[in-house]
Amino acid sequence: MDDIQGQQFSHSLHMLNTAGVESSFSSYLPGIPTGSTGRRTSAKVRNIAADSTQTSVPRKRSARIAAAREPLLGTHLGWTTFDFINACFCSFSAVLLAAHFHRMAHATALPTSALLYAFLFASSVALLLHWSPLPYRQQKDGAAQEYLQILKTIALAAVVARALLALIGDETVNRLALESGIVLTFCTMALARSSWRWRQLSWRRHGNFVRNFAIAGVNDESRLVCDYLTSLSYGGYNFKGFISIDDAAPVAGIDPASVIGSIDSVMPLARSLFVDEIFLIKRPKTGVLKKAIEEARSADIDLRLIPDISETLNRRTDVHYIGDMPTIVLHRACTQEVSQFFKRLLDVLVASLALILLMPLFLLIAIAIKWDSPGSVFYGSDRVGLKGRVFRCCKFRTMVSNAHDLRAELKHLNERDGILFKIAKDPRITRMGRLFRKYSLDELPQLWNVVRGDMSLVGPRPPIGDEVAQYRIDQFCRLEVPPGITGLWQIEARSNPSFESYIELDRKYVNNWSFWLDLRILFRTAAVVVRGTGS
Repeated sequence: MDDIQGQQFSHSLHMLNTAGVESSFSSYLPGIPTGSTGRRTSAKVRNIAADSTQTSVPRKRSARIAAAREPLLGTHLGWTTFDFINACFCSFSAVLLAAHFHRMAHATALPTSALLYAFLFASSVALLLHWSPLPYRQQKDGAAQEYLQILKTIALAAVVARALLALIGDETVNRLALESGIVLTFCTMALARSSWRWRQLSWRRHGNFVRNFAIAGVNDESRLVCDYLTSLSYGGYNFKGFISIDDAAPVAGIDPASVIGSIDSVMPLARSLFVDEIFLIKRPKTGVLKKAIEEARSADIDLRLIPDISETLNRRTDVHYIGDMPTIVLHRACTQEVSQFFKRLLDVLVASLALILLMPLFLLIAIAIKWDSPGSVFYGSDRVGLKGRVFRCCKFRTMVSNAHDLRAELKHLNERDGILFKIAKDPRITRMGRLFRKYSLDELPQLWNVVRGDMSLVGPRPPIGDEVAQYRIDQFCRLEVPPGITGLWQIEARSNPSFESYIELDRKYVNNWSFWLDLRILFRTAAVVVRGTGS
């Protein structure tokens, strides 16, 4: 790497460390001072770095750190599943209510006909809405457009389902059932989307579930695009910085400190700042554009071009509007939405069920901890999760209450190289703590982090702040997936002291992730826990 790129990488890492780890990053918006936010975040990072061992969980927190992952309903597949179940229930209820109101004589065949109509109606609604985009994600007046589209879709689906029943000679579904089903389904779907939109705006006002973006260009148009995107509260856009093109100097109104680097090293810089999308203000040279598209494809980062007016006059299929702003999609990252949906579903179901079933064990562990040594039952520390978001990670306390104060005295006993700190026979660990660690019982409270969405059942272990501050560019890849309770390192190299092998296994997991890989890791983890080979 040449000196210029090295300086750019150092500047990027400096911004990462100074601004904090993601959810508290300052926005670098032109004209918006970053001093106070930066000072608060910098202190936050110092606290995370200092809290590398066990500390008591505070009883109150000034601000709740929301889940790092989009909830199940936030995905397109999640909405499709909800629409199907909701439409099925509403249409089935409408048919039964209409039959009761008219006191139909052939009520014995009613449940079968109602189920058949509900299935046909719900299937039509789910399929039609699944293949149409949610307008409110693209247009300011999208709520009204979305509700109108939903109403048209529901009416069409009801007519189609009724016609299919008529073809087989079933006249059970009368006009009252048809109309009441349409009204009931529309009202519940509109209410669900309104509630979701309100909740989503609340999350994004606190910096959660945002979409990080950078702008390639340092001219007046770049500043206007930045201001416009950040003004779209429903879009959740979070500005990370400007990228210079052709070594152009920033125009007046753009803070030079907000320029994170040049187009030549755009993708490494973007990955270090967890950028999801890059906007090109103007079309760069052919060679530069081709390289940017290839690197965006390899880094799974969306790449868009702000077109000239002449490019929007033609009917182009690749023109996509964000609000009122046209963009040309040069590359869109591929997401395994189905696998991610089932991964999150597995996380929620397994973690929730485990928390309920293991409550008696939790009580026994809490009694054993209080009996064994003075101090709190739980300890919590701020950890760095998906895309650098900070969350509170909770465990059962397995060390003495002043473990943090003793760490400096035991530093010479560290058996891990690089960033990690670990001692096989750590004198700070209590008698019951050794037993809990052997069978990984101290990790059980993290099931609550999984339910909240801070963590997943499977993934890289969440690092502390001082570890992330020492990461190289290529090591940030482990923050591109949600952290987990278990992972490849726990089942393949738990006793390996090398930090490089630790990172390499996390990189292997990120690059080869699939839902089936998670299942295999979970089964192998169960065997490790039963054998009692934990640390």
